[in-house]
Amino acid sequence: MKQEEYKWNEKLWKPIIRPPRYSYKLSGLGSEAFMVQGVVVKRTDFSIKNNRNLLLQCSLFEPIKLKDKPHPCIIYLHGNSGCRIESHSIIDYVIPSNISVCGIDLSGSGQSQGEYISLGYWESEDVQCLYNYLRVEKVFMSSIKK
Repeated sequence: MKQEEYKWNEKLWKPIIRPPRYSYKLSGLGSEAFMVQGVVVKRTDFSIKNNRNLLLQCSLFEPIKLKDKPHPCIIYLHGNSGCRIESHSIIDYVIPSNISVCGIDLSGSGQSQGEYISLGYWESEDVQCLYNYLRVEKVFMSSIKK
């Protein structure tokens, strides 16, 4: 393949597997403690490693009153050029119902490691790693929905 052809082809595929990466600071996730309709919410940031040994950044938003009591959790998944900040879009709706929200920067997105996205192939494994982590580390969560 000629160099010119390669550059032309690269312009076609690269935006698909490397869309613009959403760049943000931790402050973009808001305060570590805040109120939603009279419910005090605590944000806990943490990292996990996926099966490819990439570090993934996550945030758990949970009502403080339920910290060590059984309650459900929703794992929020962002779009192909998004990040865990998008999980804020459902917090106002689910926190008052005593449901926690866990947002994740999937590999290749946000503040997580990885150069490319895979349009769901590797991301599904990222979600399984987060699910397994929550099952072990947050045993009080009665159900976790992906």
